[in-house]
Amino acid sequence: MPRIYAQNESHEIDWAQLAFVEGVAAVPAGTNTAWFEVSARHYTVDGSKNHLELWDGMTVAQLDAFYAWLGGTVSADDTKAQKVRKIETSLSAKYIGTLTIASAAATDDAGKTKITITNPGTATYYFKTAKTTAAALLYGDEPDSTWTKMTLTEGVQDEIAPGAADHDKVTVVRVNAAGTVDAIKNANLTVKT
Repeated sequence: MPRIYAQNESHEIDWAQLAFVEGVAAVPAGTNTAWFEVSARHYTVDGSKNHLELWDGMTVAQLDAFYAWLGGTVSADDTKAQKVRKIETSLSAKYIGTLTIASAAATDDAGKTKITITNPGTATYYFKTAKTTAAALLYGDEPDSTWTKMTLTEGVQDEIAPGAADHDKVTVVRVNAAGTVDAIKNANLTVKT
């Protein structure tokens, strides 16, 4: 679900039906971006979204002015992709909700966990485990294929297998009807021994 940033931050071209405007384009989820990921081609692939945000169409000068208005410290060395992600991080800090979750030993199977979400409502949730540093998404991001959709029964999903035996962190995100993250929580991962 990537946005693709060109090295030339004012790059505008319709290339093989991929329209770059102000140096950025977006492709649908599941699109093969391997060609753009070759470092010699100087593109940056950002998998957090498969659509352009309003600020993607801004010039670098406009991004700097917006980030300064948000209270950030502008860096001339940042690429457009870095500037956009800093803006999204600032906005996320203001708007993202917090979940209440807990990880406990699974009921039956060794090496698995049970995740409980307090007051889950009817929302959709995804989880991801990690070693040492919990995974992170920002407000408005879209979980990619490395995140697993949860199947809750009264706010609990039992018998979840971590991504690897040495994972000790879990992140749960709530996704709204548009498919974007609106709340997140990181926790320590507890598995049944």
